[in-house]
Amino acid sequence: MNPPAQIFVWGTGNFGQFGMGPSYLDEVSKPTRNTWVEEKMAQGVFGSGPGSGIVDVAAGGLHSLFIDENGTVCSFCACVCDLLNANRLT
Repeated sequence: MNPPAQIFVWGTGNFGQFGMGPSYLDEVSKPTRNTWVEEKMAQGVFGSGPGSGIVDVAAGGLHSLFIDENGTVCSFCACVCDLLNANRLT
């Protein structure tokens, strides 16, 4: 059994690059759990079912990318989502 996956974010998230919704569009001064991702993993949105999750994370100045167990890429960013013509998760 794998331990529950947790993703932490910090820094400036003014473009939504934390992937935590419109309430987190400011500076986060210390590592904070991304509970949105945890909720979606519990619902089975990522990977192959409930409890499946994120296997890799990449982040930059204006974006964050998560890759799930199936290889699906989810991006949170200033504009890359529109450039990728990506589906939206809510």
